[in-house]
Amino acid sequence: DFGNGMKIADGEAILLPAGSRTTFAEFFAPANYNETVNTMAQPYYAKRVAMKFDKGWDLEAQSNPLPLVLRPELVATIKVA
Repeated sequence: DFGNGMKIADGEAILLPAGSRTTFAEFFAPANYNETVNTMAQPYYAKRVAMKFDKGWDLEAQSNPLPLVLRPELVATIKVA
């Protein structure tokens, strides 16, 4: 289960090709901060804000990857007996 209701069925497997640089790609979206609007995305973002009474830092980090299969015809599903 992938956490979104989708899953690989029992008795099935997904075959993904390996060794190709043109089959898969990963792109990133900017963070949801005002200063990142209309900017090129970075793989990771992190921010800190001083806590009240100078008792430390509140930290927040995020990454917004979008992995894509550029050649979906190379992905296959097989049934296992």
